[in-house]
Amino acid sequence: MSEPAKKATPESYSPRELPEIIGMAQEMRKQLEKRETPKAGVSMRGGRTMTKLQNMRVIEIPAFRAVSSGPDTFANIFGKGGFDQWIGAHGHFLRDHFYAHPDFMWHEEDNIDKSVWIWAIQDGVTKEDCAPYEIITFEGGIYLVATGNEDDPRDLGRTYKGMMKWIKKSKVFESDHRPGHYGMCHMTGCGAIQQALGFAQQEIFLPVKFKREREA
Repeated sequence: MSEPAKKATPESYSPRELPEIIGMAQEMRKQLEKRETPKAGVSMRGGRTMTKLQNMRVIEIPAFRAVSSGPDTFANIFGKGGFDQWIGAHGHFLRDHFYAHPDFMWHEEDNIDKSVWIWAIQDGVTKEDCAPYEIITFEGGIYLVATGNEDDPRDLGRTYKGMMKWIKKSKVFESDHRPGHYGMCHMTGCGAIQQALGFAQQEIFLPVKFKREREA
C-alpha cells in the first residue's frame, strides 16, 4: 500500500474512558457457569421456539482481516502514540464500509486490565504496512446484539443482564463465549448524532451458537 497516509475519521468510537461494558465481561463468565444444561430433544422448528427478541437482534458477522491493537491497557490504546492515533494516521488501510461495523473492542479475560481493539482492513494491506501492530483474522460468528446508554451504567447494566437472561432461556441459542471469542462492544452514532441525543450509544455483542442441529 503505497498511497500516502490520510487522516481517518472513525465515527464509531471516540471514548473518553473505559466503556462500562468492558468492565462487565468478567460477570458474563460467572453467569455462564450457573447455566442449566439444556434438555435433550428440544425442537428447533417453528416460531414457538423463539421468544420475543425484546429489542435485541441476532446477527451473523463474517470472518474478516483486521489490524489489532493487541492486548493493551485502555490508557495506552488511546494515549499518545497509541493505537487510536495510528488508526487516525492510516485511514487508507481501513476497509470501506456502507453500514456494517468496521471495528470492535473486547476485554481480555485472562487480564482484566487489558482490552483489544480491531479495525477491518483492505485486502491489499500487508503486515509491513501495519507494523508495529499485527494483522489477525477475526473468525466472526453469530451474536446477540443490543444497545445501551454508555453514559448511564444502570441502563447499560440492565441491557447486558437482559441479554444474558435471554440467552439462558433461549431454546434456540446458547452462549459461544470461549477463549478468543468474547463479548464485544462498539460505540455507534458518534459525532452529531451523539450530541443530538445527549448520550453515547454502546452496542453490545454477545457470542451465541445453535444449541444443536435442527431436527429434520
